[in-house]
Amino acid sequence: MTTALQTKKWNTTLNYIVGKKIAEQALGFLTTAGERITAASTLAEAMRGALDEATPFLADWLSVRLTASETEYVSSSKGATASSEQYRELAKLLAGGTAPLTLSVASGEVSPEHPDGELLRHAAAAGVGSAVVLPLVTNGNTLGLLTAFRVTARTDSEFTDAACRLLTDLAGRLALVAAAFASRADGHESA
Repeated sequence: MTTALQTKKWNTTLNYIVGKKIAEQALGFLTTAGERITAASTLAEAMRGALDEATPFLADWLSVRLTASETEYVSSSKGATASSEQYRELAKLLAGGTAPLTLSVASGEVSPEHPDGELLRHAAAAGVGSAVVLPLVTNGNTLGLLTAFRVTARTDSEFTDAACRLLTDLAGRLALVAAAFASRADGHESA
């Protein structure tokens, strides 16, 4: 076997192993987050449990803001070096746009596009490398927003497509949880 062919074979094997490891980690995250949501007896416990599982695996700072109650749940890792207020301010700026939204400080991109660089300037000032904002939607109703930040100090400060898919799955699960607890609360009020 030639050296080039052997190298190609090793690279293929390595890529397979890395891909399998990432898939196992993602499945482990989804399983554990799902277990914490299922075991929760309150909405706050469910939200915090899921967000704590996602931090720092998916993001360094995560926030869920529920529209109806104006309640916010936050989880942050040790890597989140800015103040909570800086992150909250940036989250408010991002929430003012259209969700879903992605932001990358390194590439200078915000999608959907914003006419000025205000979001990028605030993100850079807070040490945020990238951000994702996703709506919490169930049955066509938007219940709130999930905001995720990765800091520039991370070696993987950009959200990958796989991380965005996991965040989207998490947003869907959290929307269902919020709707279920709201429905349960409505049932108790009418009883």
